[in-house]
Formats: sequence, structure tokens, C-alpha cells
Amino acid sequence: MLGTLYQSGEISGGLGAKVMGFNKLYFYKLLSEYGFAVIDYPDEELEQEMVIPLDGA
Repeated sequence: MLGTLYQSGEISGGLGAKVMGFNKLYFYKLLSEYGFAVIDYPDEELEQEMVIPLDGA
């Protein structure tokens, strides 16, 4: 249930972790293990993020 609420944007990772009594890292790990997307970038935005100059400029 919390996974569905998190994925739909109705609760934050912090709130989900607090309700479960876990830290956020462990909450995200559980979400991932149960097939929920922890990071959900639109394809176009992800492609833009991946085009980073190697020289750091």
C-alpha cells in the first residue's frame, strides 16, 4: 500500500519510511525489491541528464 502511495506521489519517501519505522535508504531498498520505481525520470529528461561533458565543463 505504501509503495502505491509513494509511486503515485501521494506520500514522500520520508513519510513512507517514518510510517514503517525505517530510514529512507531502507525504505527505498524495499520499494525497489518489490518492483516500485524509486527514481522515475521521464525518458527525455533522463537522456538529457546522461549527456554530460567528460571534462566537467
